[in-house]
Amino acid sequence: MGEVRVEIEIDAPADAVWSVLNDVGRWAEWNEVIIDGRCDAPDVGARISCKVAAGPVWFPVNSHLVEWAPQKTLVWGVDHGRIARVQHGFTMHASGARTRVVHFESFEGLIGRMIFPLINGTLTRNYATFLACLKARVER
Repeated sequence: MGEVRVEIEIDAPADAVWSVLNDVGRWAEWNEVIIDGRCDAPDVGARISCKVAAGPVWFPVNSHLVEWAPQKTLVWGVDHGRIARVQHGFTMHASGARTRVVHFESFEGLIGRMIFPLINGTLTRNYATFLACLKARVER
């Protein structure tokens, strides 16, 4: 198993962060790491799609929401058994007027073991960039 995990503190309450993070369709307006976001509905099982940058390559993601809890969790994933299991998302931890956001992606299965070592560094940098853009958008 491999996991990318980055965190950031945002000087804003959880509801302000959530309103930007939960608006998947507008992600491309403020970042260049995860774009073309679409989400059918804010419910577990709903379809979610986007494109994720890994260096110069864009990976299309077509998945389903695994967890969706306002101001706490937004997670999507795919499960193809031993071939590939991937979960990608965000958790939020509010502390007054500040919110810590954790951006993560975990890889399991045969494809995950093969691909993760090749893209770990790039994804870590890109997801840190995504969080920096989220911070800038929320704090503006």
